[in-house]
Amino acid sequence: MTSLAERRARCDAIAERFYPLAGRREHRMRNAIEERLPSGGRFLDAGSGPYLGMARHFVRTAEVSVGMDLEPFHRRMLETGALAVRGNLAALPFASASFDVISLRSVLEHIENPTDVFRGMARVLRRGGWIVALAPSRWYFASIIGRLVPETAGRRILEFAVGPTVHDNYPVYYRANTPRAVARAARAAGLEMVEARVCPNPPGYLKFSPVLFRLGILYDRAVGAFRATRALQASFLYLLRKP
Repeated sequence: MTSLAERRARCDAIAERFYPLAGRREHRMRNAIEERLPSGGRFLDAGSGPYLGMARHFVRTAEVSVGMDLEPFHRRMLETGALAVRGNLAALPFASASFDVISLRSVLEHIENPTDVFRGMARVLRRGGWIVALAPSRWYFASIIGRLVPETAGRRILEFAVGPTVHDNYPVYYRANTPRAVARAARAAGLEMVEARVCPNPPGYLKFSPVLFRLGILYDRAVGAFRATRALQASFLYLLRKP
């Protein structure tokens, strides 16, 4: 019987065939930020995590690139040139009109009051500024299972499926994880949702089994074939603009 590590490696090889790296959600998000961040602009990665997420990728193109999170930052990341700020999305510690682009990666599902958070982001955005948010769909099968499984058991399952790199311990609410819900919260905060792009991604939660992993790929293809079922796919990239 093959080991868990070997099964994960096989799934990675399968993913490379069906999900080219250039088309994966992280690359799509980075490209969306690059297209909207003006030369010498100001960038905030809200909920960047301890490794400063997207903030460290834009230190050369942005006048200021900031990563903000509740967690302490890894000291080595502070040498990248990105600024690290400990802060809460519910009370952004920045002056009004401070940023041209704000990114949120896998953060929306953890927001208890989306309208209030979007309202705070609208305050710190410059006029014409953008929010680029990548988030799992509320109706993706892994999201549904995650809501049904107790938190402690869910963490053990994730570590078994994808390895010991899982570090997300925050509660989830999924109150802004569909195009309709994001548009509603954005509108109430004075923002405009310009686009909600489907972002297919390898079914990483199934990496413990190449057979299930392939079934996950078939699922993505099936629900992606029809507009009516697109909310069942893994992720969306949301583009919000401050008028």
